[in-house]
Amino acid sequence: EIEDLLHEVFERNGGNLLASIRLPLLSDDEILKHVTFENAELIEKKHALGKGTLIIAPHMGNWELLAQALPLLKPEALAGAFYRKLNNPLMDQLIERRRARRGTHLFAKHSSSHKLTAFLRKNAGLGILGDQRMPKRGDPVVFFGRPTTFSPLPELLARRTDSALMGMHCRSSGPGQWIVSLTEIKDASAQSCADSLEKAWRSSPADVFWFQDRWRLTGQKPLSFLEKLDPAHPVTKPLRIVSTSMISLPKNLATVEVIDLDMDAPTDELAAQLHQLSDAGKYPVDLYCCAQTFIPKLKKAAGRILVTSPEDFS
Repeated sequence: EIEDLLHEVFERNGGNLLASIRLPLLSDDEILKHVTFENAELIEKKHALGKGTLIIAPHMGNWELLAQALPLLKPEALAGAFYRKLNNPLMDQLIERRRARRGTHLFAKHSSSHKLTAFLRKNAGLGILGDQRMPKRGDPVVFFGRPTTFSPLPELLARRTDSALMGMHCRSSGPGQWIVSLTEIKDASAQSCADSLEKAWRSSPADVFWFQDRWRLTGQKPLSFLEKLDPAHPVTKPLRIVSTSMISLPKNLATVEVIDLDMDAPTDELAAQLHQLSDAGKYPVDLYCCAQTFIPKLKKAAGRILVTSPEDFS
């Protein structure tokens, strides 16, 4: 099942990428031939409140269509999007021009939060891609049963401007056909936003952009966010940590496996040991822990999985 889903993820994302090149050049009537809206009345409901609306969307389905959704549903509404600039400046300029064709106001990452709040106070709709990993400044949440972090921006803006919150996601319904669904997010919290995204991802896993490890641990204090995790949202899939010495961590948040590793073995042999170890467990390894002396070698063998020392634990 996973193998089939893997192939379908690549097919869908490849198709959506190609479609996103063409879609911004189409007229409204041409686009509407390819999209069906679910719960579109939510736009009117939120707009009627006389305050801004934060739209939390994931990289899912034809997400370029999501950038056009609000102007399509309510052309007279003030629409904006918060996004990360592309590394290629020429491509970035092209995307900006295309997204702005329907009057969408674009706010690049690291834009002043005052600009965003001023925009929302004009009874505007602001779209934010909420599925990015936020290792340093993120709020702790439980996502698919696993602890991770979520952007604090939606909650911050919602509380600062008293804006309404709404989820929006896109899934494929056939070749060149998509469904854009709107959902209500009643609570202005990071966990509620994460729950909304989880529900969206579950609706069509093949449409999800799985090419970033949403749960990957990074940074010098990789587990410090666990201290602030709300116990009201239980972790059903604890982090899996493999260590060469015993570490004390809450069992409901992380399992610690103490093992002996042959640090004198060549790096490729050590890597093979780690791969075998990761595959043997119920979940892949999230973090390796060893003495400071062995960290450089273990990092080479572990690949993208974080390696740290006991001193780096909160």
